[in-house]
Amino acid sequence: MGDRTTEPEEHSMNLYQYAFRGDPQQLLTAWDQALEGMRDELILHIATTHPGGLTVLDVCPSEADFQGWINGDDWHRIKAALGGDVDVTPLGEVRTAVAREGLVELVSPHAHSH
Repeated sequence: MGDRTTEPEEHSMNLYQYAFRGDPQQLLTAWDQALEGMRDELILHIATTHPGGLTVLDVCPSEADFQGWINGDDWHRIKAALGGDVDVTPLGEVRTAVAREGLVELVSPHAHSH
């Protein structure tokens, strides 16, 4: 393989984890409803349930976009709809993302709002 740079890109994307505690099925249903009308704005989004709740991994195009999202009305509405019991953790810059065609839902590219 060729050399890979570890320098951050000028427009790097960042990964965040949202860990919601509670009933996993109720949280997933509320999360899906909360995202209605926002799916085309997502860059990379993964939601998984586990016995303790719901974990969401979401990519934001920049720290500034994330701050706009986390301090905005949409996030406050979603957080309230899911009961407000959530930890948000920045996981760092996305260096590689790979998905096999046909295994994930691909939506047409649009600007990511958060």
